[in-house]
Amino acid sequence: FEELSGAAPLLTDIEREWRYYGGQLGYMLLPGEVFLSRDYAMNSGLSVFAGAGNVDFAGDNVFALQFGSQFRLYATDWLAVELTFSDYVFETTILARSKTTHNLALALGVAVYF
Repeated sequence: FEELSGAAPLLTDIEREWRYYGGQLGYMLLPGEVFLSRDYAMNSGLSVFAGAGNVDFAGDNVFALQFGSQFRLYATDWLAVELTFSDYVFETTILARSKTTHNLALALGVAVYF
C-alpha cells in the first residue's frame, strides 16, 4: 500500500518485526504409521494444539490466542520432519480502529531427539 500510493510509511522497520511469546497445550489425535510402499512404513503423528501469549507488532503488545495442528513423520528414532499450521488471533489497532485479525503461519521443520 505504501509503495503504490506514494504515502508516508505507516511503520518503521523495527515496528514491522512480528514476535509471539506464549505457551501451548496439545493432544496427539492420530498416532500411527504412514505406508510409503507395500513393505515400508514410517511412524507418524497428527496433533492439534491451542495456546495463548503476547504478540508484539506495530508498536503494540497485545494478548493473542493460537490454534493449530502438526503432522510429524519420524524418519528414525531420533529424527523427525514436522509440518505445522498455526493461526494467531488478536486485536489490532494499526489503522486507528480496532479489529480482530487472523495471522496464518505454515512451517516445515526438522526435530532431533537426543
